[in-house]
Amino acid sequence: MTTLLAKTIIILIAISAPLLSSANLGGGSHSYWISRTHDNLNKIENYTAVIEQTHSNSPDKVVSQLLFKKPHNFHLTVSQPSHLTGFEAGFNDHAILLHNPNTSRAIKLEGLKSPTSASRLEQVKNIYWYNNERYEQVFKPSINIAERLSVGLDFIAKDSDSEITKVNSFADYHHSIFMQASYSFSSGITSKFTHTEMAFNQEQISLPSLRVPKKTDMLFWDFNRASLSDKQARERISTDIRWPLDKDDIWSFGQHQFYQQTNSQTAAAYFYNDAFFMIALTQPAETKKELLEGTPLLLNKTKVQFSQWPSFSDLTFELNGIHYILISNIHPQSLIDMAKGMLSEEESGEGFYLTNK
Repeated sequence: MTTLLAKTIIILIAISAPLLSSANLGGGSHSYWISRTHDNLNKIENYTAVIEQTHSNSPDKVVSQLLFKKPHNFHLTVSQPSHLTGFEAGFNDHAILLHNPNTSRAIKLEGLKSPTSASRLEQVKNIYWYNNERYEQVFKPSINIAERLSVGLDFIAKDSDSEITKVNSFADYHHSIFMQASYSFSSGITSKFTHTEMAFNQEQISLPSLRVPKKTDMLFWDFNRASLSDKQARERISTDIRWPLDKDDIWSFGQHQFYQQTNSQTAAAYFYNDAFFMIALTQPAETKKELLEGTPLLLNKTKVQFSQWPSFSDLTFELNGIHYILISNIHPQSLIDMAKGMLSEEESGEGFYLTNK
């Protein structure tokens, strides 16, 4: 049975921060709608939710329970179907965890930089402008979802080469997060999630610690450790590895850290600023630790698995005997585009760092 768990939930900041954009619903300046979305998101101290998700490639309905705390912390666990029961994903500002107890495998990252008070606004601004430039936005009549007024908004890709071609969404009017969304990909695959229960700003909400059983087969990186210099990275890390490239400097990653373990193909790169991060993990394909399958994409004739979580997305693929995992909180279409760029270099065999240095 296919175990698809793609796009389990997406808060509005992930794909469509502008709940209301520019000249819609009576108009308004870009700065007004950016400010309004930011203010709505800031109303959220925490929330709990039950999410149901379906996927056009799978007969399964995935049911998950979510705890979320401001600014981006969350813990998500899957309760259905049985073969995914117990799968968990978590984020706590400093660490990320993806854990599948059914296969006793996990990915854990520590040492992420804490967001600043200004980073939330910067995220809203950048995602807003990304959507404004690349997606037509069409409003639809509002409906009630989980007893909450939800504004209808479709995002239609302007570029025919976009993998995410359309998003049919309904977002909470007061808090600017998706209550329901259906994603259409260029391959014809669709993925839909719906909040069936939602409660905001409850008292005494605490998130579980990001721990796994001792016998778990875990891919672990600690970005608190001293990183390699660019020179050391070139000496110790295989030149066959391709790093993601933000060619147009959309996300302004001003800092980077490189790491290497065990062998020259087991490496990690952490690119970041106060608002956004991009993490690239590599290992020999024969030693990869698969957690689950995501939305299947085909980029430059290469099979890719793409998944989204409340505060980040991940994308995996293999190229020239190397297994790649990309984890980022940038716009998911931009993450896909960066993967396309890495795969487009296959014929030349030219390696590159995101810094171009």
